[in-house]
Amino acid sequence: MTRAGPRVTAYKFRYMSDTVVVTGRYSVKDYARANVFLQQRIFLYKYSWLVAGQLVLFALVAFFFIAPYAFASAFFNTFGVIFIVLIPIVSVIQYYRGRYKIPASTIRKMEKQIAETPVMQQSHTIAFSRDGISSTTPISSGNIEWPAIVEIADTEEDIYFFTGKRTAMFLPKWMLADDDGYARLKALIDQVTIAK
Repeated sequence: MTRAGPRVTAYKFRYMSDTVVVTGRYSVKDYARANVFLQQRIFLYKYSWLVAGQLVLFALVAFFFIAPYAFASAFFNTFGVIFIVLIPIVSVIQYYRGRYKIPASTIRKMEKQIAETPVMQQSHTIAFSRDGISSTTPISSGNIEWPAIVEIADTEEDIYFFTGKRTAMFLPKWMLADDDGYARLKALIDQVTIAK
């Protein structure tokens, strides 16, 4: 069983005749980060950090109606303020935890998926040209023409090329070698999207 290893440091970068070519092997964290980014475009997932606080509030209200009045009243007098303070604290913790940390469950899911998917275990060569984007591995190849790209999202660590609302090809920025590589790719994207 082969797993994707750490990021490669030996990458190639070329800029010839309006073509940008990068080569590298995606890591488990790259795939997991992309998975989380795509999930966060779903409304319910994006605002799931509110759920923890709402569940606590719902439990309190349900408890108040289910428990005998005297017991519920005593409970709220004793612990009500604590729960009212805890709801926003738990919500904020959930928000930052989901926003800045890849969940361990997502990492495990990606490790399993990579182990079961030979293409994800390979080094990828991605070429950006005026015609579109081509991605090749030792066992696969694929092309996307620019008219098929409906949105480009440039994040801190990746660039996403969307062909649908939640379907995207992504390029980790570490594969671009340096700021000059990023600038050249950005210039090519700008030329192509303006012409589109």
